[in-house]
Parts: sequence; structure tokens; C-alpha cells
Amino acid sequence: MKPAAYQRGTVLILSLVFAAMLAVVTATVVQTATQQLHMAGNDQFRTVTRQHAQSVAAALAKNPHNFQLEKWVGHVNCPLASGQSDCDSRALLVPNVKVDSGALTFDYRVVRLAPLVSTLSRLSPNDEGHTGVDDFATFEIEVRVIGDGASVHVVQGVAVEVDRPTTLYRTHWREPGVDPL
Repeated sequence: MKPAAYQRGTVLILSLVFAAMLAVVTATVVQTATQQLHMAGNDQFRTVTRQHAQSVAAALAKNPHNFQLEKWVGHVNCPLASGQSDCDSRALLVPNVKVDSGALTFDYRVVRLAPLVSTLSRLSPNDEGHTGVDDFATFEIEVRVIGDGASVHVVQGVAVEVDRPTTLYRTHWREPGVDPL
């Protein structure tokens, strides 16, 4: 049997090893909790940013003057003050959307998609029982919102009736890179 002084030193060393292991576990738990908090904050910021982008797209979709039927397929209409270099015209009206933008940057445009006339079947309460086929021009509204460390890009499709250019139909929502076309 070992002397008592030698055994007391062993207990001290074992206590220090257990304390060190407890400190490592505690540090790992704190680091994981902090990382999860950051991820939740980023997710919340991205959700709010997506909602801002969708509200801008919805506001742009309400104004028939944003859709130029006389323009060619692939035509890009941007706002007057846009810094985009790939715009064919700068006649896009700025949407009247109240957004607490803070450090957000909004970039939006309307792109002509389909040939001058494409046909879509429709049935709407406003059509007074009309269930035929009419001529439509299709567009996509692209909205990008860039903020601190996050960006969102949403696209809304719009069909404009050629005979009644003030009649607009929203056709689809998508988020490039997330939703397939």
C-alpha cells in the first residue's frame, strides 16, 4: 500500500483532469449556442428581406405602365436611377412601398419573356363568364435585395392581356437558385 501523502496528490491530479474536461464541454456548449443564435438571426433577416422583395414585386405588378407591350422579347425595363448596365430602357416606375430599408439595397427590373403574343386559357370572376382563349404577353419582375451579409432574389411572373393592357394576371413566384423554373 502507498503512503497517504502520495494518494492525496493523485486525487488532486484527477480533480484537475475532471475540471479541465468540464471546462472543455462547457466551452463547446457555449460556442454551439452562440452559433445557433447567429444562424437564427440570419434566417430571420433573410425572411424579412424576402418579404420586402415580394412586396416590391407585388407593387410593381399592380402598375400596367411597367409592362411595355410594344417592346421585343428579352427587353429589360429598369428604374430611371438604376445603375444596371444591361437595361434597354429606364421607364420603370418606382413602387410606392413603405419598407424600413435601413442598410438594404433594392434592385429591380421587368423583363419581357414570351413572344409578342402567347395564348393562355383563363377563367376569372372579372371575366363575366368568358372562358375562351385570349392573347397575352408575359413578363417577369426581378427584385434583388442586398443587406448585411444576406441577399434575396425573387421573381414574379405577370401575364398582360393584349386587348386590355390594364388587365394583369400574376402567374408565378420563384426564387432563383432555390425554386426551379
